[in-house]
Amino acid sequence: MELWQKSLVFCILLIFYCRGEKPAIGYTLTNDRATKDNWVGSYLNFPVRDLTLCFWYKFTDLSDIEQDHNILSAATPSTTNFFLIRFFTRFLELDVDWLGQMMTVSHSFSPDLNIWTYYCLTVSMRTSNSGWDFKIMEGANWPHLLWTLVFDEYVRITDSTSSYASAEFVNTTFVIFSDQDSQFGGFEDHQVALGSISCLNFWSRAYTESELTEFSDCLSEGDVFSLKPGVVTLHGGISENYVPPVTTTQLTTTTRALTTTTSTTTTNTRGICLSLITTSSYSSLTDYKGQKPAIGYTLTNDKATKDNWAGSYLNFPVRDLTLCFWYKFTDLSDRRQDHNILSAATATEAHIFYIRFYTRVSVLDFGWLGKILTVSDSFHPDVNVWTYYCLTLSMRISDSGWDFKMMEGANWPRLLWTLIYGTYIKSYGFPSYFNSTVSINTTFVIFSEQSSPFGGFSDNKVALGSISCLNFWSRAYTENELTEFSDCLSEGDVFSLKPGVVTLHGGISEEYVPPVTTIQLITTTTRGMPITVTATNTTTSSLMPLFAQFFAETPWNGWQKFRKIPEVWKSGLFEYEFKVPSPLACVSICLINHCKEINYCIEDGICEMGWGNTTGTLSNYAGAVYYVLE
Repeated sequence: MELWQKSLVFCILLIFYCRGEKPAIGYTLTNDRATKDNWVGSYLNFPVRDLTLCFWYKFTDLSDIEQDHNILSAATPSTTNFFLIRFFTRFLELDVDWLGQMMTVSHSFSPDLNIWTYYCLTVSMRTSNSGWDFKIMEGANWPHLLWTLVFDEYVRITDSTSSYASAEFVNTTFVIFSDQDSQFGGFEDHQVALGSISCLNFWSRAYTESELTEFSDCLSEGDVFSLKPGVVTLHGGISENYVPPVTTTQLTTTTRALTTTTSTTTTNTRGICLSLITTSSYSSLTDYKGQKPAIGYTLTNDKATKDNWAGSYLNFPVRDLTLCFWYKFTDLSDRRQDHNILSAATATEAHIFYIRFYTRVSVLDFGWLGKILTVSDSFHPDVNVWTYYCLTLSMRISDSGWDFKMMEGANWPRLLWTLIYGTYIKSYGFPSYFNSTVSINTTFVIFSEQSSPFGGFSDNKVALGSISCLNFWSRAYTENELTEFSDCLSEGDVFSLKPGVVTLHGGISEEYVPPVTTIQLITTTTRGMPITVTATNTTTSSLMPLFAQFFAETPWNGWQKFRKIPEVWKSGLFEYEFKVPSPLACVSICLINHCKEINYCIEDGICEMGWGNTTGTLSNYAGAVYYVLE
């Protein structure tokens, strides 16, 4: 019995999704400027008999109707338009060039802005060698992908394409985000695509629609080409982001690799997964420098304007403190810019607390109760690399001062710490009331300095970057505990950055990826660790009695936290999909992800959630129940 307890861990994994989204994993490239210097290139042995090309794409700027969005292009020395996918904004026309021959595949192509869509192109040479069956589809509503047929035609071999028709592959230069008038050259500003691309793959055969649906989870790699770090060369201001799969073995399919823990499985990977694993530790993860956990609430500021900031009130701990956050500097090009990442102020003291990076002199400063400390005079952060920063302060028993430490962590999830600053700060010279109080009411601002509470902002004192998983605790934690906090699953007892907690001003953008686990069946002292698990030839039905026993023996009063309003529905909430929907599952996920209101339709099992920051309206809805957190 003791061996059983040590070697088996049970968990329920419930995965949910939002419309207009793509899988959280994958290598994503983004171009946000219409300049010919921005492009991505590689050499590609292009399949010309049978082909499947799939990728996730998001149009981010369609405001200029004169802009031609050339998403992908391949060129040879003699045929610069060997292959091309291009959207003419002015005419709402989607074109494809195939072996030098241009085809208009849609005269009414109207893509949504900032919506991820899955595009697949399949080409199959007929047995008579007379031409190709050519099909383009777009998919939405992932993971239950709904396909729309964009183009389905038979393309005959012509004089312009005959020279390539007999080959299986042709060596080309391959470019993302731009057209080529010559190989890796001849770029023009107005022919640059503005958007994001991810999970781009080429295969040397034409796959069916059901197989394309499977490919949309970003776990398959093309046998000809797969977009991933190191495969392409980035030019200009192209940004990249890589979120690797979080597990490490293969799923039982034909040619598709799904990274998961060290077991095989026959359980459906979407919806509710009930499973076993023969270890109670974290599954093995591959290290990827510069990444953070895929989950969390992330804020981004990309403009140096005083109008861009995020604010909240904060009861700031002044005796013992741990502050941790993931941060990514995204623009350090202006050496006159002072990047004020965090600041706290009162009516009498504007510099109760701040963290500021002086680009010009590479100095990292820290403001503490009105005094300035230089924590590093040679601080050189990488651009577009996620780093985990933690600061701890602990008042000595004698009240004579604080032990102060600031560290940065990289190489998540096996975090490697670097000590930026460690010293003892004497309390002498600080106002005496700081020694007798535990916390101070402050105005707290992200991305800017305050010269007065929630005011006195300046353009040159705005931080340009992204912040995520920001938490304050009222005690000083050890390095091992800080490492555990880096997974974004712990919340500070003083403050935790999440939807609805801060007010966004100006052009601050937000993104929220909630945790994917619903109920933690293993317990630690104060932290629940989600473990991705798999079952070996075990059916769901045989495991159900174990979980039924768990729920029967575990008191759960989640319902008591909500006020129930029957026959009412609120607009503007986000829908989550379940394989086996129920009010219990809906409320459970809401509590895990700290939402404040729920719609649940009893008849069709629709579950929608919100974080209290929507402007939706209540309306009568037969068969629905609206829950609001009290």
